[in-house]
Amino acid sequence: MNNEFVPAYRNEPNVNSQSNTETFVAGKIEIENSKWASVTFYIRTEKRMKKIYPNRYRV
Repeated sequence: MNNEFVPAYRNEPNVNSQSNTETFVAGKIEIENSKWASVTFYIRTEKRMKKIYPNRYRV
């Protein structure tokens, strides 16, 4: 990040080199109530995402 060396997940300390743990998740969230009617939330995150998408907010 910021042109720094970042080790691959399996090369980090205390991580099994044979690990198959996912480091990415995406989802679609819909809330069923009148306040949020017709509003859909999409989330996508991964470990150290290279691109930050404009007009999105990190929580």
